[in-house]
Formats: sequence, structure tokens, C-alpha cells
Amino acid sequence: MTKQNWFISVLILILIIGAYLPLAKAGLVWMDKALVTANPVISESAGIKEIWSKSFHLVRSPMASTFYWIEYRLWGSHALGYHLVSLFLHITGVFLFWKILRELEFEVSWLAPLIFAVHPVNVQSVAWIVQQGNLLGFLLLMISVWLYLVYEKNHKKSWQIGSLVIFILASMACPIAWVMPLLILLLDWWERREVSKQDLLYALPYFFIMTVFVIFHAWVRFPELRIFFSVEASEIISWIAKAGLALWIYIYKLIVPIRLMMVYPDLDVNSIRFYGYLGGLCFLVLIGVFFYFRKRWARPLWEASLFYLLFLFPFVLFTFSSVIPQTMIADYRQYIAMMGMAVLISEGFYILHHKYLSGRKLLSQGLLGVLVLFFAYLTFQQTLGYRDEERLWQDTLRKNPRSWIAHQRLGDMMMRQGNIDEAVGRYRDANQLHADEPQILYSLGVALFKNRKVEDAIPFFKRIVELSPGFSNVQELLGDAFFEIESYMEAMSYYHQASMMDPRDAELLKKLGNAVAIQGLYGRAIIYFTKSLEIESQDPDTYFGLGLANKELGNLESAEINLSAAILINPQDVTARKYYAEVLNSLGKYDRAYKEYELLHRNFPDDFSLAFDLGKVCSLRKDYSLAATYFGRALRINPENEIVKNELNLVLKKIQSQKTEDLIERDRKN
Repeated sequence: MTKQNWFISVLILILIIGAYLPLAKAGLVWMDKALVTANPVISESAGIKEIWSKSFHLVRSPMASTFYWIEYRLWGSHALGYHLVSLFLHITGVFLFWKILRELEFEVSWLAPLIFAVHPVNVQSVAWIVQQGNLLGFLLLMISVWLYLVYEKNHKKSWQIGSLVIFILASMACPIAWVMPLLILLLDWWERREVSKQDLLYALPYFFIMTVFVIFHAWVRFPELRIFFSVEASEIISWIAKAGLALWIYIYKLIVPIRLMMVYPDLDVNSIRFYGYLGGLCFLVLIGVFFYFRKRWARPLWEASLFYLLFLFPFVLFTFSSVIPQTMIADYRQYIAMMGMAVLISEGFYILHHKYLSGRKLLSQGLLGVLVLFFAYLTFQQTLGYRDEERLWQDTLRKNPRSWIAHQRLGDMMMRQGNIDEAVGRYRDANQLHADEPQILYSLGVALFKNRKVEDAIPFFKRIVELSPGFSNVQELLGDAFFEIESYMEAMSYYHQASMMDPRDAELLKKLGNAVAIQGLYGRAIIYFTKSLEIESQDPDTYFGLGLANKELGNLESAEINLSAAILINPQDVTARKYYAEVLNSLGKYDRAYKEYELLHRNFPDDFSLAFDLGKVCSLRKDYSLAATYFGRALRINPENEIVKNELNLVLKKIQSQKTEDLIERDRKN
């Protein structure tokens, strides 16, 4: 490697590290926990088998999931480790990109990788952990392409086999890598200005692998594709218009990389004026110019444009697999395609320099330096937004005030922090921007419910049932809401609907049993409680409910067993102990009942009912002196209670009567 290349290598490395320096303090943001650190497939040791055995994971980047699985073993939920790996993948891919351009003998092979390395559009891929598959796919793609170029020179099969294996891995890391067969034909065209039969034969195994991946994904994701191809003609026209507009926006963001954001506004082709399409039209005109002069000075520009469209167009066309809902625009989608634009910019700059600035080397170098440093600065600023999720969404709202996702996610954060009022406000904003979105309605309903505004929450839950009856546990939440406001018939109805959807939910069956029991239907309640215990046999509340239902039906022996089980599982359950003592009392087991009441009374000496019940059970045991003591305590707690006064008088009379009988008996013996 020449001294110049060493210098450029160090420069690229310094610029990348400097631009992405905020990653040192970056945390986990949107979906990072759900898809990586809190995902059982990643966090559990057995998850690796599921990644490579279930079709669901095989169509969702199994190589990336395997990387996450390995990383989780190394640093768990600590974000820094994941960010360092992402940065390493990006840096390594950049240098391989440069190596490939040197192999292809580009005039300024180092400039395109330099631009690619620090371009702010790439921040979403590098700084967002869930996009690590993008980086891994990029690196593997570069390795596969380099091995293919070596194979073309030495014709050794081992290099081709290596390239094919890496291509398969790249395709399992990032689906956009599938278009590599077209890419290698484009590279052949670049090298020899034609694609020969031999080139097609070399590319044939790659096309075969690509076809296998496409067929497999189409088979697994057939339901999504069926919906995609069953839309009406008007929707297809609108979708094509949006795809075209998305392409222009992507190009614009590459040329003018400002106001980049996590979630872009939804595309509305009707609101775009004619000048909104000028950028895209200009790009088309430029491609036409490049094509016209492709045999002269514009060949690298023409092929760079084709490369960009080749890797971006599939993402623009098929957005149903997007990580980000709502919009067709997402920066991570043009990470690999960005290489083509980087080449286009670098070759354009090279042509500009030789045609118009050949005698002004200092000016040329100054313009280039300003451009690269400007990109690096924008990348640094954009990376700051990934320090934490709140900063990320606040930044999104500054640039896209109509982002309902940002409002919803900020609402979720407020809920976790206990700021329920602020969360409700965020959810209402999200609902106004995107009405009838079940997830927003659900979050808003839950927030209102937790804020004790149960009646306000009910309409939102009901609307979810109308829109999506199978959505999450909304029927159960409706049951909870109606139970809370004591509308037990409605609560029972919704609990029943929820249990029909999930008959093995023990908690749901318990709630249904409680709702039925409150209405006096104790026989049905026993059925539901029993079914719940068949699923979850260690739930004390279910035993408690079953015990009360049996008590009300007069099944005192069963009630004793059920309440005893509840206490055994949860000895601190005061209510269960109280009812257990009542059942023992009713069964005539006064000594055991006394022990339970006494235990409770020691913990709650100021409880009127416990003191009164102790007096009653002592009276039944004919321990009238002790009964008088407890009735006296109850009277001190509630001096105006006539029932206690009467009970105390009766006990005192029995004590007096007992004393009289004792005296008579003593005199008789004397």
C-alpha cells in the first residue's frame, strides 16, 4: 500500500470514529429491546435453534439474528457492545468497498468510500441496533463481490465457491443482497464494456441462489403477497405514484442530507405540487445524459446511477416488510444503494475537476474537504439523536410534527415514568393525527384506565373491538373496565368473549369466575375457578374465589379446603384467613377458628370486626370471660354499637350465672 493510501486509510478511520463518537454514550432506542435484548429468541440459549429452524425467522435475516444471539452472550443488554460491532462492520465494509473500486481501476477509488463512510443518510443503519443486519449484509456482499472479481482473474473454483457461500450468508443477513447477480453483470460491463456468454455462465449460480431465496420468501410470506396483489386498480396507481415520489425523496436526501429523521411523513401525492417532482425529473434527465455519453466521459456516472437504482428500487417497490410503519421512506433502505451515489458524486467531482478546475488544485481540494467535513458534521449531529429514545422522538417531532408514532412512543415513555397525564396527552395527539389505529386506541385506553378514568377508557376499547376484534387482550380490558365500574353483566360478557379466544388463560377464567360470583351465580363460578386451577394450580386468589363460592352454596367442607390452600400459598392473605375462620366457626371447629382470629387480631388490634368475631367464637367455646374481654375491646373501638353492647351484656349475665352455679355447687358439696 502506498503512503497516499495509508494516509487516506487513517483519514477515513479518523473521520468515521469522529462522526460516530456519540455512539459511545448511545443507548437502546425504538425496537432495540423488543427485537434484540428483550427478545426471548435472542436472550435464551435455545433461541439459536429457533432462528435456524422456523420459517418465520428464516425470512427475517437469520444471520443478523445469529449475530445478536452471539452478542447477547457477550454483553447482554449493554448497548455499547452492539454499537461497537455496528461501527466495526461499517468501517470494514468501507475499506472493502475501496478495495473493490481499486480492483475495478476507478480514477479516484478512495473518494467514494470516504463519502460513503461519513454520509449522514447512513446514520440510521449504523446507530440503530436493529439495523445491524444491513451492515452485516453490506460487509458480506463486499466480500462476495471481491472474491468473484478474484475468481474472474484466476478462474479457480475455490474462489467462486467462497463467493457463492458468502453471497448466501449475505442474503440471509439483508434481503437486498439478492440482487448481487445483477451487480456482477454490471461490473462485467464496467470492466469490458459488454456482458459475454462466459459472464452469464459465471453469474448463473448466483441467479439460481437468488431464485431460491425469492421463491422461499414468497412461499412463507404468501398471505402478505396475496393482500399486496389483491388491491384495486386505483390503489395500485396511488401506490406506484407514491413509489415514484419516494424515489425522488431518497435522491434528494442523498444530495441534500438535512432534516433526516426516524419517521418521515406519509406520502400524499395529491398534495405535492409540480415542483416537488423537479428533483426526480432532473435525476432522470441526468441519467439520460449519462446514457448518451456512456461511451465517452460519462460511463462511470451511468453505471453508478444504475447501481443506485438497482439496490434501491426493490425497497421502493415492496415496503410491506418495513420495520417502520406509516411511510415508504426510511434512511436505512438506501444504505447499500448509497455506494452507487457515492461513486456518482466522486466521479462527478473528478470530471468537474479535470474539465473546469484542473489548474486550481487548491480550490478543488478545498471544495472536497468542505464537502466531506460537512457530511461528517451532519453525521455527528444526526448520531446525537440516538443517545436515548426521548431525544430521538423529540428530534423527529421537530422535523415531522405530524408523526403519530413519535407521539405514541413518547406517551409510552411517560407511562413508564409514571407521568400518566402527560402520556394521555401524547396518545390523544397521536389519535388525532392517525385516527382508528388500534395500537394508539389501546395505549390511550390503558392510560385512561390507570388514571382512574375508566368510563373514558371504555369507548376506545370498544372501538378496537369494532376495528380488530382479535387485537391483543382488548376484550379482557373491557371486562376489567366494566368490573371496575360495577357493571358486572357487561364484564362477564367481555370476559366470556376473551376466554373463547384463549380458553387456556387461567387469569381470564379467574376473572370470569369473580364476575359470575358477584352476580350470585356461584355454581357457574365454581366451574370457572376449577378450570382456572387445572391450568394454574398455585394461584391463591383462585382458591380464595372458589372457597367463597363454596361457602355461599353451603359447601363448607369444600370451602375449608379451598381457603386453607389459599392461605398455604399466601400466608399473608388477611381476607382469606378471615373467611377461613368464619368457615371453621360455621363448621363448629371453634378452637381452630379462635386460633385464626387471634392471629389476625394480634396483627390488627384496632379492627372492630376481628374483636367482635373473637368475642363470638369465645362465647361459642363457652369461654365467657375471654369473650367479655374481646367484646369490651370491640366496644372501645366502637362505643355506640348496640349489638356489641347486647352481646357483652349476655356474656356478663352468663358469667354471673356461671358464678352463681359455681357457688351453689360448692355449697351443695359442703
